[in-house]
Amino acid sequence: MARGQIIQLTFAVLLVCLLFLTFEVYITFRMTPSTLANRLQGCNHNDLTSMDQANLPARFVYIQSMMDRQHELDLNSDISGMSNDKTDLEGAPMSPQLREFYDVGVNYDHLPADFEFINNPQSMCVSNEFGGIDSVSFLVGVESVPKNRAIRSAIRKTWANKALLDKISARLVFLVGLPETQETQDSLDLESLKHDDLVQGGFVDEYENLTMKTIMFLRWSYHYCQSADYVIKTDEDVFVNLMEISSLLTNLPRTRIYLGNVVMKSQVFRNPNYQWYTSFEAYPDQFYPVYNSGAFYILSKDVARDCYNHVWHHRTWYISSEDAFIGIIMNTLKVVPYPFQGIYIDISPVKHICVYVEYPVVHQTTAELLFHYWPIIDKMVSSEAKTARFKSKCVTQRIESTMTLY
Repeated sequence: MARGQIIQLTFAVLLVCLLFLTFEVYITFRMTPSTLANRLQGCNHNDLTSMDQANLPARFVYIQSMMDRQHELDLNSDISGMSNDKTDLEGAPMSPQLREFYDVGVNYDHLPADFEFINNPQSMCVSNEFGGIDSVSFLVGVESVPKNRAIRSAIRKTWANKALLDKISARLVFLVGLPETQETQDSLDLESLKHDDLVQGGFVDEYENLTMKTIMFLRWSYHYCQSADYVIKTDEDVFVNLMEISSLLTNLPRTRIYLGNVVMKSQVFRNPNYQWYTSFEAYPDQFYPVYNSGAFYILSKDVARDCYNHVWHHRTWYISSEDAFIGIIMNTLKVVPYPFQGIYIDISPVKHICVYVEYPVVHQTTAELLFHYWPIIDKMVSSEAKTARFKSKCVTQRIESTMTLY
């Protein structure tokens, strides 16, 4: 080969290498936090610590530090032990198919392969003085944004205050992922230390991970609150009248319950730029199966257990619309949505007291509205006579924009 040809070949190889490195740097800086976290999970842990972190955005360095922290935590040794031994939820060896899928670093339940709870109120449902498991009528999981401490505080002081939860034998946890900054994480740690009601998972808290957050809740309830007869999923911008929900549950069957605001003929969004985008591979049909709105739905214990077992044992496509994802699983399990007309859903904050009086569940509320209306609602729930009087007054004065119910 002529010397000129060798030089040209060498130059071409160097050019290809340069283009590849340029592309990798570009991709790294354009990655979303979740994408980078997934890539980091595929690297050797020892190699990660030697990365030139000065060249990474600060939020990516923080994500790596949180991943390092997960390796040091021992908050859920039973789950970690289960995964390390490659056994299923019942303690039996994994099937060859599941073992093969696990060995490549992916779990069927869509949570990271090395998932651990960053904050974990393990004793939430083990509260009597003898260390036994008290009977829990229902468990509520509130999906929350890490930085929204104010709304969590408002919920604790209003519709989910401790005295009320104890009165009806209920428990409530807030569901969060990893925040963008170490400052927010430090705040979450202090909040968890004070209230012991944060379930925090080792994945980035962003909209596309809402389904992952719900799966985390199902996993947590499966392992740490099996005594709950019902599992309720809701969001931080929802008001829930727990007294009325408690009364409702006493009249429901104990099994095969999937209750909520039924959504029918929900079209699948195919635009990749839309936050609810779903590919044809993930779900090929034009419409999702009938499902319950993610703002609030109730699962009986057996349905919650079967739902998580199905996700754990069967490979399912990930869909970012968490309520549609749960609906698909329920359709597979042949669990029919149970309609509940007591949910008021709006696209803007609800500022009329009668809505809170007439509906046990109100979507689109704020911390300010909770504090403003709770004194009235609290008086109402304390007496059936007052409840009847308040509701009657709302019916006769529905047209008015403001009311005095005292």
